[in-house]
Amino acid sequence: MKFLLYLILTILLMILVSCNNPYENENSTWTEDWIAIIDIDGNNIEYLYKDGSSCYWVESNDDSLNSKILISKSDHVEIMNQDGSDKKVLFESSGNVVCTNNSQTSFLMVYNDDILSSNISGSKLLNLTNTSDEVEFDPSYSTSDSLIVFSSYFDNQEKRINYLKLMNLNKKTETIVLVDSTANLISKPILINNDVIFFFKYYGNQDDRNGLYRLHIELNEVDFLFEGYVFDIKFNRYSNEILLNIDEYFCTFSSDLNKYGDIDNSSIVTSPNGEYVSFSRTNSYASLINWIDNKIIHIDHKFYSPSFNLSSTQFVCTVKRRYPDDF
Repeated sequence: MKFLLYLILTILLMILVSCNNPYENENSTWTEDWIAIIDIDGNNIEYLYKDGSSCYWVESNDDSLNSKILISKSDHVEIMNQDGSDKKVLFESSGNVVCTNNSQTSFLMVYNDDILSSNISGSKLLNLTNTSDEVEFDPSYSTSDSLIVFSSYFDNQEKRINYLKLMNLNKKTETIVLVDSTANLISKPILINNDVIFFFKYYGNQDDRNGLYRLHIELNEVDFLFEGYVFDIKFNRYSNEILLNIDEYFCTFSSDLNKYGDIDNSSIVTSPNGEYVSFSRTNSYASLINWIDNKIIHIDHKFYSPSFNLSSTQFVCTVKRRYPDDF
């Protein structure tokens, strides 16, 4: 009797293990989030390790200038070699990585409503703002890497005061370039040629003043360009165009606004040379476009948030690794 009971329990355990182990189920089609490197033509993929965090391609600022992968976790930042080896924690209890500079040798984070910068080795971590009464967010580098632009706001007892600020990274000096007490929020600023800032101003739902604005710094003039909810703004140095996700449409702006197609509320990513642009289509896979030839590059994987290497020949991203095809 005991032997029969043992046999039944053993069989049940084997069935349970088999059901819970997708590697032994030939009919399984589940997916996992993996960090991977993909060639720009989509023909080769190298899986690094199982993780669904945002990642960035960076260049270590020592003499070797070795390529590294920066991983932004929910509560810390990790770094590893390009082949996935020597993975280690760079910062404990730090904020999320927001962006890297154009040379990929430093990056910005937001932590406790302050903006922090660091080199790739982590030896030069700086709190650039260090304020107690303001909320600072959405930092981005200028095209020259010498300045950053960011949004901030201060809530007093009567109303919210919004700011756009510039920080000179060489002199560590801060300049307020815009003060606004009418909007609910000012966000997504990008600085072009150190004299023009494009940004999103939000007044509230169903308000026709929500949209894309442009600030001429020297003239202290603000233009209202287009109505809509702006999810992201990027600058393409190759085509000298502003790339927008506005009302979940992918658009470009130079002198006129051109709409290309619907996308979800994701970020737009450009390669360092401006040749490639990526964004996520609504209810579909992410798209990678050769901006020079105006051709879509087929990537046979669902991927998120690509970060290109300096030569724009590869990108690191999070992909959906499919079982059993990709194992």
